[in-house]
Amino acid sequence: MKSSLTFFATIVAVSVLLFSVVPTNACEQSCRTGISLAFGDNYSKEVDKLFPTLSDDLKNHLVDGFSGSISSATKSSFNKIIDDETDKCKKAFTGNFAKLIEDSIFNQAPQFKGQCQHPLRVNQPPPGVAWTMDDCQNQDYICGNPPAVCHYMDQIVKPRNVKNVNESLKDRLSTNGSCYSSLIRSLIIAAAKSNIKASDLDSFATAIEKNVGQQYSTFTTLFEHEFCRGTTCDKYDHDIKVKLLSYP
Repeated sequence: MKSSLTFFATIVAVSVLLFSVVPTNACEQSCRTGISLAFGDNYSKEVDKLFPTLSDDLKNHLVDGFSGSISSATKSSFNKIIDDETDKCKKAFTGNFAKLIEDSIFNQAPQFKGQCQHPLRVNQPPPGVAWTMDDCQNQDYICGNPPAVCHYMDQIVKPRNVKNVNESLKDRLSTNGSCYSSLIRSLIIAAAKSNIKASDLDSFATAIEKNVGQQYSTFTTLFEHEFCRGTTCDKYDHDIKVKLLSYP
């Protein structure tokens, strides 16, 4: 009986020990979503600065090489379509940032996942208390807590985010992408309803397919050179870190 009681007491003690050890929590879904939105909302501000260039260049070069007659009213309708479609494209592009950035940080290698107490660098703050900037500094290996993401923002997180944003835009603006096909379709439908001669519609379609493709390609190159290049997006770092460190 004594040995059974001793065994039982040992099991209870081990169980208490196991469940009393509070690991440094990983970044849960609310944390992952919040961090991704913090990056995405700020990146969207930079996108807003660049997209007017795309709209203007499309308007200026849409009918290059087309020899048919286009009335000023028809040209105005094309310009409105360009504005509307470019805005729709931008919203779809930036609307995907949260998902894109969450994947970038937490699913792509090296993943910010896994336990953060081997070795323990920072202590989990009590509920309702944020991590500190010292925690950000001290969590010097990749794992799943917010200070790890914070620590590697410049070295890993931001460059990977920017790379994935650029690749996402290239996909959308490629000739196989959703933005390209939607704009071309809308313009051809408008042209068919306009005063452009029926015999000129094929050459019109050929011209705009070429010109839209060229302007999209030019813009993706411009975007890659301008979006969050150098220190452009550093102004958002502090607010993103504060948001990040507010999650348990």
